[in-house]
Amino acid sequence: MDNSFKALVDQCASILILLPTDPVFDEVAAGLALYLSLTQSKKEVTVACPSPMLVEFNRLVGVNRISTDVGSKNLIIRFKGYQPENIEKVSYDIENKEFKLTVIPKEGFIAPNQSQLDIAYSGLVAQAVILVGGEGEQSYPALIQSSELAAAKIVFLGIQAPRFSPQRSLISFARPVSSVTEIVASLLKESGLILDADIATNLLLGIELASNNFTLSGVSADTFQLVADLVKIGGKREPLAFAKQQAAQLQQIMQNPQTQQQFSQQLQKLQQPSVGSGQNWQPISPVGVPQTPTGETVPQTQLDPGDIEIKESTVENPPSDWLSTPKIYKGTSV
Repeated sequence: MDNSFKALVDQCASILILLPTDPVFDEVAAGLALYLSLTQSKKEVTVACPSPMLVEFNRLVGVNRISTDVGSKNLIIRFKGYQPENIEKVSYDIENKEFKLTVIPKEGFIAPNQSQLDIAYSGLVAQAVILVGGEGEQSYPALIQSSELAAAKIVFLGIQAPRFSPQRSLISFARPVSSVTEIVASLLKESGLILDADIATNLLLGIELASNNFTLSGVSADTFQLVADLVKIGGKREPLAFAKQQAAQLQQIMQNPQTQQQFSQQLQKLQQPSVGSGQNWQPISPVGVPQTPTGETVPQTQLDPGDIEIKESTVENPPSDWLSTPKIYKGTSV
């Protein structure tokens, strides 16, 4: 049986891409790249995450397509804050090949307004579930809670071996590389799936940030080859991406009250005069008047001009052969 990534994708018409709880930038970039590619391959694809997206993810293409509702099988319409006993009946019709739902209130009552309308989805429908990153089964609550995914093929993409219960059937494409985005880039390239400029941009951002600008041990020649291919496709690099991430991390650190106190203490130490080794620092006396270690002024003595000895310096001319050319240096040692 062919368990290649291409074979798995070709066999499934509906695919659910799951991001773990509290995903990192690398995992979100990889999941979105995979989503953009599969949707262009005429697949019914959903990308979902149990955690809300952070502001730093906004520069990824397609981040607005990530849903917190995993299920999309059934459409649910609710009227929040509206008394259900006020409704006389609900009917539907087809007009101009469009579905029309009509809510008819009882006499003397008004119909629900648009602000009360709430639309959601429920029920899972997926022939394959692709898990992007995460530390194990606990990172995917939907996988644990939903019985509707029991028949779906579970595929794992990550840089470490997955930690799942032995009872769960799992197809793993884990590889010890620089990032999850590198794995997705390799799989898309190997499978001949669509790779355009937007997908390449997401992959480039993920690889650069996850590999700490290509400085981590997981970076290899294959990593640079993939990056070169993604740039050729039209992917846009963001040279300041790593600097922005470091600035954001520094801002979070400095917002910590304990860190602020430590920084303030270090700043006070830097503002104090340096202390020499084995010497006690003494304040400078006013107007240059010398002081004793106890702070008492040292009495000044008057100097007699006659006590001052002035020595005249004489300038000796160099030897006559000093200016000769070429110079010959003589030594006493051999």
